[in-house]
Amino acid sequence: PEANSFGSAVSGGAAMTFLGSPRPAASDSYIASQPLPTFNSAGAIGVVPGYTSIGNQWMVSAVVVMPEGGVTDEAVLLDIRTDGTAARWLVRYDTSGAAGQLRLQVLDVDGADLLNTTQDFDIDDKPFLLYVEGGNNGSNALWTLGCAPVLDMSTVPSVSAPSGIITSASAPRVTRVGVGTGVNLNNDIAIGHVAVYGA
Repeated sequence: PEANSFGSAVSGGAAMTFLGSPRPAASDSYIASQPLPTFNSAGAIGVVPGYTSIGNQWMVSAVVVMPEGGVTDEAVLLDIRTDGTAARWLVRYDTSGAAGQLRLQVLDVDGADLLNTTQDFDIDDKPFLLYVEGGNNGSNALWTLGCAPVLDMSTVPSVSAPSGIITSASAPRVTRVGVGTGVNLNNDIAIGHVAVYGA
């Protein structure tokens, strides 16, 4: 039978269930690992097992190999759910300005914007580590959106990762993570090594 999920690399971790038909092990463009899956009108989503967070801070990361020309405008790369009032964090590919932009959109439990910010990382036709950091700082939520180089240290320009706070909001723990949940990725974009770190 055909696969319908990506297994967890961590013992006891939950699988990521397919949305549509991603192609497992279809891209060898990231030579530091086994072949990565590619996504065309497809995605995957998984539940994060419950964990105890001492500092109420977290990071979600993934290795992305962005194709030449990027992907569809507004396509969702990462979809992060938390158990706080800053309930959903979406990282989208954005073509409203320079090529290779990413947009972080944070929504409340009713789907209203709490944050909507864009940063030019110049990521087209490059491999990189995409990461989002979040958590609590008193009665506010912290956020950071970043891209770090992988393999060739010159592939992604040195762009400061934007960060800030969302006032009167919370995001203590990650409960679910998705890739391509808008089912509108294209151009054989490769995404893998999705990881959640809590603190």
